[in-house]
Amino acid sequence: MHDSRFLALIATGAVVAFLAIVALEHAVVPEFAPAHYMISEYANAGGLAGIGGTLALAVWAGSFLALAGLVAIRAAVRPVRARRFLTASLIVASLGLLIAAACPTQAVRGVLPPDDELTLTGRLHDLGGGIGQVAIFVGAIISLRIPRVTRSFLIATAVVVLVAAILGPLMAVLDLGARGLRQRALVVAACTWELALISQLSRRQPFRSASVGSGSV
Repeated sequence: MHDSRFLALIATGAVVAFLAIVALEHAVVPEFAPAHYMISEYANAGGLAGIGGTLALAVWAGSFLALAGLVAIRAAVRPVRARRFLTASLIVASLGLLIAAACPTQAVRGVLPPDDELTLTGRLHDLGGGIGQVAIFVGAIISLRIPRVTRSFLIATAVVVLVAAILGPLMAVLDLGARGLRQRALVVAACTWELALISQLSRRQPFRSASVGSGSV
């Protein structure tokens, strides 16, 4: 129980710290309009702002790693197969974000400048970020397999799935070009889901008893 509380505290603190760093970056680098610049682009701002841009992704990666540990040790999460896949997806999300943090992006306003050639570092950043996004999306879907969760958790999970599935194509159709805004909407939805899952797992009895036999599925 003490281990789970510690991991829940670490995961929650990391999510809050990540959001706080991003909000601070908006204030420190006002020329990077949030609607158009990606969060990872702050790493190229130089000085403390650049360090903060890298740190933000690394801290967020840590939140998913702590959450993976929390899911893994909570035997009440059923079915067992869902717990294993959810743990794996959270670890993959953490690794993807760490790769994105370690490898600076070449994007400017969310796209590669026409005169630039994509380097290995740029490719690794895009790959890491893509892996992280997919893993979070998969994890949210897997979490829907856990029976008898609270209504607030279901709402948070539905929001992250719907935002990820609908927002990108919708903005492309409308030709809004606000890639930064789209990313921030996805990030807020993902953080909301994380906090909802942490809250669910932190309950003394996080899930009401499922039907007999479900524990070995």
